[in-house]
Amino acid sequence: MSDVPLPERLPKPEEPKAPTPAPQFQQVPPNYYQFPPQGYYLP
Repeated sequence: MSDVPLPERLPKPEEPKAPTPAPQFQQVPPNYYQFPPQGYYLP
């Protein structure tokens, strides 16, 4: 009977996966730095 509750806990760890996208946002800042330099060359 203890084996039944174990599998049910598997779906719970999926919730913490949502915060994973947070690290992807950190990669956006570096990309923005490359955009400003390119814009300066155009004008």
